[in-house]
Formats: sequence, C-alpha cells, structure tokens
Amino acid sequence: MEQAFSNDVLEEGYNSEVIELDEDRRLVVRVAEHREQTQLPLDDVRDEVETAVRAEQQQERLQEQAEEMAARLQEGESIDEQWLEANNVRRQDDVTASQLILQAAFRMPHPEDGESTYKTAVLPTGVALIALDEVSVGDIDEEREQFVAQMAEQLRSQSIIQGLIEDLRDDAEIER
Repeated sequence: MEQAFSNDVLEEGYNSEVIELDEDRRLVVRVAEHREQTQLPLDDVRDEVETAVRAEQQQERLQEQAEEMAARLQEGESIDEQWLEANNVRRQDDVTASQLILQAAFRMPHPEDGESTYKTAVLPTGVALIALDEVSVGDIDEEREQFVAQMAEQLRSQSIIQGLIEDLRDDAEIER
C-alpha cells in the first residue's frame, strides 16, 4: 500500500520499487487507474457490511474453537472429529490441501517421537486444525539448490544496482 500510494507511483506514474513479498516472490506496482476516495451511503453498502461482519464473527468463533481443540489435543485429550490425512508431503508437492495449510504445517515445531504437535491455520473460508505427527528430512535436489543460489545472487545484484540508482538520483539535480 505504501508503494502504491507513494508520490512517484501515484502522481508521477512510475513503477514502484521491487517489493519483496517473501523469499521467492517479488512484485512491482504501477497505477493503471486511480479514483479519489469517496464515502458510499450506508444504504448502498448495508447488506455488504452486515455480511462482512457476520463472516468475520463466524471466522473468529471458528478460530477460537480450533485453538481450544488444539490445546485439548496437546494436553492428550481426544476429540471426535474426522481428520483428512496427508502422508509424505513435501513443500513443492501439488497436494489437495490448501497452500495455507501446507505453509502452516511446514512452520510447525517438530514433534517428539510418538507425539504430535497441533496448530491452527486461518483459511479464507474457515479454519483448519493441523496435527503434525512426524517430520523427515527430505532429499537435497542439487540442481534446484544451484538455481536458488543463482536467483538469490541475481536478486542481491539487482538490489545493489537499485540502491546505486537511488543514490545517484538523490545526488543528481534533475529538471523536469
């Protein structure tokens, strides 16, 4: 948001600086169209607001319920719920489980032998309760490791060049 509404992007029409979303994803923003901020009449948006509030409240209740279940499970209690099971899942696998669930599972602490760890993952349409039973070390893909190292080096180089360009712009006297 900060980049999209910066003076250079919003007023001057330039592309934004490279925005780092995470280790693997980058984004550049350019404004195609901008409308001034307006406040809509409540009667026009009442149904949308009510629906959004109900959905938010339901999501909060589901989150609380899932966290309570996770705490009970961590204490050794059992719950009467049907679990969907995924075995031998790797980060790069195409699985039927949501990517949000997969990301949350790979961020969980490793369970002790014979034990499980539990965590919740907020989804756009609900909440998932994740039980992690076992973690095994995967095989290293040398080709992929080389590619990632190359990409990281290119990103570092681009960052250095971008910093140099910004520094030169700051020191330059530009007339428009």
